[in-house]
Amino acid sequence: MLECRIHPDRIELTDPMLGDRTVAGADVAEILLNRFPPEIRLRDGTVLVVPKVDERPLTLFGLLNSADFVERDNVWADLCAPFLNSIRSGGRAPVVRI
Repeated sequence: MLECRIHPDRIELTDPMLGDRTVAGADVAEILLNRFPPEIRLRDGTVLVVPKVDERPLTLFGLLNSADFVERDNVWADLCAPFLNSIRSGGRAPVVRI
C-alpha cells in the first residue's frame, strides 16, 4: 500500500512494489485537491496520485512551496463513467456540465 508523508519542504512516497520517492517542494507545479485521490503535478510533467490524505497538510505544503492549486474537470472520468461495471454507494448520479 502506498504511503505518503508530507513535510514542509518535501513529500515522501513509499510503495513496497515501486520503491521510495522523495519530491522536493520546488519540483511541484500544481496540486489538484478536487480529485479523488488528490494529484500532484510536477514541473517536468509527471503526475503523482497520492493516497487520500488530510487536505490541511497538503494545502500547507502547497502554500509554503508556492504551488498552484488548480481545479479541473475530470473529462476522462466523465467519458468512462457509463462504461464502468461498478456502482458507487447508492447508484450513479448523472454528470451534468454547464
